[in-house]
Amino acid sequence: MASLATTLGLRASSLHNLTIPNYAPAFVSFHFIFSYCVLAPRHFKQIWGIDHNVSPREDLAKYGDAAVKSGKITQKRLEMMKRNESAHANAIENYILFVGAISFATFVGVERELVNRAGLVYTIARVAYGFIFIFVDQPVWSLLRTTAWWVGNIIKLSLVAAYGWEEVEYNLSERSSRGRTENEFCMNMHQSGNSNRVCESLLKFSGPTMAYFTPPTILTTKLLVSDLFS
Repeated sequence: MASLATTLGLRASSLHNLTIPNYAPAFVSFHFIFSYCVLAPRHFKQIWGIDHNVSPREDLAKYGDAAVKSGKITQKRLEMMKRNESAHANAIENYILFVGAISFATFVGVERELVNRAGLVYTIARVAYGFIFIFVDQPVWSLLRTTAWWVGNIIKLSLVAAYGWEEVEYNLSERSSRGRTENEFCMNMHQSGNSNRVCESLLKFSGPTMAYFTPPTILTTKLLVSDLFS
């Protein structure tokens, strides 16, 4: 079994052929529970007796001030419950983006260590964000919440960039390999005196030397132009 450091890519494995597990499903499941259940604003409202199941989203707007005036809760406690609602809403909004980012990164084959590391840092940032939002009411210390929010967003963007680069590297590799095959074939045909019209079109536009460096997309365009005027 891989150690935590190995799973996160912080230390090389001492075992050969060790398969690093992908914990993306675990992170997705955790954040679903954390966003929809742990941060649910109804917990505090049920504790202090102002929860109404008919329309719970309107509880604080309808009954919050009345509860403060009656002495059931304090104004500070009401403000905390409002922040709880905001933290809950923000967690749900970010959950969808996180699921998309980590799912696509996994699908295109981004290294599992990178996916695991990103998921762990994102989890720490989002948990910190939620609890700071709810329990911190001082402007200076609330900047920690802003920092945690940016860390979470940067992690999502890094996952997007990671699978984007995977696609770019794959396409460049495929095109480079295909281009070398086509160009080498045409050069061999030209040198043996058996060149066909397609290869002659390539050599006519690029010359024998430049044929080695003609990308497939350029070759395709030149062949299309050649067909139009042949």
